[in-house]
Amino acid sequence: YAQGKFLSATEKYKRALSASSLEPSLKVAGVRKKIAKAYIASGNKESALKMLESIRGSECDVEAELLLGKLYLDSSAIRAARACFKNTLNRNPLAIEAAVLLLESGGELETTTLDQISRSCSTVGIPDVIVEAM
Repeated sequence: YAQGKFLSATEKYKRALSASSLEPSLKVAGVRKKIAKAYIASGNKESALKMLESIRGSECDVEAELLLGKLYLDSSAIRAARACFKNTLNRNPLAIEAAVLLLESGGELETTTLDQISRSCSTVGIPDVIVEAM
């Protein structure tokens, strides 16, 4: 994958998915996310979207949720994108990229989300001025 051999990486990841030794489901979700990244890198966003959509519930980590939101945004599925960005922020208030994308897509940050972002930012030393700009 790192060398730009996306099609080859995708095939290897697919073989890994079918291997019975890939339990628990979080490992499967990780492989699916890698396949989706390979699809994105090769320009196949539709397949990446389908792959990320196949990761459900607690298996879907923050990075996968954010990637899914970006793909929805690219495909003009604005409501779905906003939902992904909100889910990302609920799980990680420091996911500033998700906050920016949510706002740029016309969504709003809930007061509780802003409070979470503010608390998290002050914990790691990010100035309030940046949070207030949101």
